[in-house]
Amino acid sequence: MEIKQQLFDHIDSRQNDAVATLQRLVQFPTVNPPGNEKGHQDYIAAELQALGLDVKMIEAIEGRPNLVAILHGAGGGNNLLHYAGHADVVSAGDESKWTFPPFSGEVHDGWIYGRGAVDHKAPIAASLVAIRAIVENGIKLNGDIVFLVPVDEELGSMYGTKYL
Repeated sequence: MEIKQQLFDHIDSRQNDAVATLQRLVQFPTVNPPGNEKGHQDYIAAELQALGLDVKMIEAIEGRPNLVAILHGAGGGNNLLHYAGHADVVSAGDESKWTFPPFSGEVHDGWIYGRGAVDHKAPIAASLVAIRAIVENGIKLNGDIVFLVPVDEELGSMYGTKYL
């Protein structure tokens, strides 16, 4: 079977895991300001470490770690720098005006609701699912995947992408 199809089949068979991953990420209230991304980043770091990736937390400011993880390849190939998405979200505003609590990650009619569900925690969850599929299928790429989840995007990225 072609590797691409193998990965797609693996991901399709684990849709519930993908949904649960996004729900969990939404449940971290990573509102910026003040930028309380640490729990969110620790959760992703633990997930990636369990898969065997080398994980580093790089802080421009204490308590706001940027996550950099490397899935080492076999060598001899091109490396991929993968920006998975940013950890922080804007304020939920008046939470009483939300149909569902903004940090619940509730699922209704096939949709996941919550602050950051689309911008930008869905791409992070999708990236985690893809990395899991590569590792769990024993696929060894030639190059490395360098996986980034920075902080502070909502306020200009001075402590996140620009710092890195």
